[in-house]
Amino acid sequence: MRRKSNILYIVFYIFCVSLSGCVSTSDRVEPTDIVQISDAELQDAEAMAAEMNISVEEAVNRLNLQDAIGNLSATLSEKETETFAGLWIEYEPEYRVVASFTRNGKITIQPYIQGTALQEIVDVETAQRSLEELINLQQEVSDLSTEMGLSISSGINIPENQVEIYLTDESLWESKLRENNQQIPVGVKAVVIYEPLAEDAIPAITPAPGIFLPQLRVKSAESMAALLEGDLEIVASCPRIIPEYDSTGWLIIWQPDYFVSDNHGIIEIIDRDGQAVARQSEHINMGGGEIPSISFEELREPIPSQCEGPYWLMGELVVEK
Repeated sequence: MRRKSNILYIVFYIFCVSLSGCVSTSDRVEPTDIVQISDAELQDAEAMAAEMNISVEEAVNRLNLQDAIGNLSATLSEKETETFAGLWIEYEPEYRVVASFTRNGKITIQPYIQGTALQEIVDVETAQRSLEELINLQQEVSDLSTEMGLSISSGINIPENQVEIYLTDESLWESKLRENNQQIPVGVKAVVIYEPLAEDAIPAITPAPGIFLPQLRVKSAESMAALLEGDLEIVASCPRIIPEYDSTGWLIIWQPDYFVSDNHGIIEIIDRDGQAVARQSEHINMGGGEIPSISFEELREPIPSQCEGPYWLMGELVVEK
């Protein structure tokens, strides 16, 4: 099976006054030969060599080509907007760079790589949609989800030449499409990465009347990477994390499939497997990030007025033992 890694694309929106077919010598991308490498670069090469079962020399060579590959992608995105459909790296069965175009790819790319170290490792494929079309398609489906009151994550799968939307509640997404008489645009694929619990699968809990758990309707496909450390406390009937340096703390906006349970007077947060992942007055570490506000449409229930911000959108949760 081939391993593929998408190159990071930076799309430049410019007014181009020259013909896209005119390529100057400066448009060619030529990697600079490495005469000496730092200890950090050597460590990176050794790690790559071990992971991919290649020599350190080959790993250094591949690392040396990274800037040239990225520059090639950026240059083609700028100069060949009409036909360029993106590029990626294939590691198996051999190390190759694959560039795709909607037409005339082999002719188009030659002036950019001729006489460079990339010339011998670049293959060309034909795609149905250009990268610009994929970016516009991604924006279209993002606007559609916003119109339907849903928040989704999406990405562009360059090798498959398609936009992907990452669903954490497929049935809700499909019902919203039906309600709004909409369809997923051609060229967009729905990828289900999480299924919420069905009503009959909710774990057994002891209800805790009066405790409100602010919770998203749909699980986030991605989470922010900040870290909040503190004690979980119930303040004005809402769970907050209170760090040592801030007595106000943050009101936590929990992901779906968490539940409040009363364990002999101790409030616990139970996950979908029935495990207590946080307890009142325990110190916890929670990933995620601060958000300025949260809309009613994103929540299962509106937040009571006594449960004030600032808000912390839950990411990964780790309980210190």
